[in-house]
Amino acid sequence: MNVSEYSGELRCSEDVITYRSSAGDWSVPIAEIRIIGEYTNTDGPYIDDYFFVFLTAPEGGWHQASFYAKGSDETLAALSRSLGARSNASSAILSNTKRGSCGPRTSKVRN
Repeated sequence: MNVSEYSGELRCSEDVITYRSSAGDWSVPIAEIRIIGEYTNTDGPYIDDYFFVFLTAPEGGWHQASFYAKGSDETLAALSRSLGARSNASSAILSNTKRGSCGPRTSKVRN
């Protein structure tokens, strides 16, 4: 199994983020995401040790995806555009204070 198969695939389509991997699959509506963060552990360098986290609820709302997943950069860019947030792959901690989707924005956000 190569790294991308192990790390899975992260996608943003319309108003849903979807992650598929050998460890399990999940889908989360963007409107339910409250916090986007990242964490690392000591499992690397031979297995994934860096993850994005999408928190939807205080209890049982933790959804994680490997930083190394196929499509992670594109997904974060689409999510960033959707939320009107600035983002880059090295500091992808965002806070969702607005409901959004991965589609094109229809209104401008004032900074």
